[in-house]
Amino acid sequence: MRLRRLLPILAPLFALVVAPGVLADARIEFRQVEGDTPALGSILVGHGKVRVDSDRSNSVIFDPAAETIWVLDHAERRYSRMTRADLERIGASLGSAVSRLDDALASVPPEVRAQMQELIGGMLPGGAPGSGAPMVRMSETGRTLRVAGRSCRVFETVVMGEVVAETCLADPAVLDELGAAERRTLEQVMRMSEAWMEPLAKSPIGNAIDMGFFRDNRVPLRATDFEDGRRNTSEFAGISRGPIPADLFRAPAGYRDRPLEFAIE
Repeated sequence: MRLRRLLPILAPLFALVVAPGVLADARIEFRQVEGDTPALGSILVGHGKVRVDSDRSNSVIFDPAAETIWVLDHAERRYSRMTRADLERIGASLGSAVSRLDDALASVPPEVRAQMQELIGGMLPGGAPGSGAPMVRMSETGRTLRVAGRSCRVFETVVMGEVVAETCLADPAVLDELGAAERRTLEQVMRMSEAWMEPLAKSPIGNAIDMGFFRDNRVPLRATDFEDGRRNTSEFAGISRGPIPADLFRAPAGYRDRPLEFAIE
């Protein structure tokens, strides 16, 4: 009788112990500290996937097992699915477009070609990699910050010479609240992101774009967007653990598929 009375109490505890993945979910939360729009909302880790909510309008889901990235547009209620093959296709399309541009510039005066070289960040085949400033560059500033008692290194994103964002990135080890399963998932996504950049790095755009969300296998603790003289800043606020619905790691019902299209004619 005593055991029977204990069963209703023990059953939920036993389920937490034996159910795979129940405790392997975590919400890395951010709070808005500046501006009127969040620069970063949350990073969800669970079900072997990572979801990044950048703001109220957009989310990105990384699925390392399926080697797929899902981009959700909440404003338009649409989603796009991207694979590494898509990135390779983008790289090939860019290569073809740049070759055509190079042919078109063959007959222009050298000073005009030099101006174009500088403008598009060294993408032209006739220019050495890095001969022009990258159109998009994410580089370390040498500054460090402490966010919620954790150290991070400041990177800035520059587009065509203008600073458009600033991100403070930290070693994932500072997120000591994460469990082993969540940490493994985060590491898998970081390795996936790094591997996916290879096709672009080998294409002409590799000379023009230098960036990445999980740069140097690090996680953001603070993010600032600069827009029209305004600053929107979000910073790490804490980690909560507990089951996250699997639906949050897939395209929501009712969202329409927007096929990934990238072609330069």
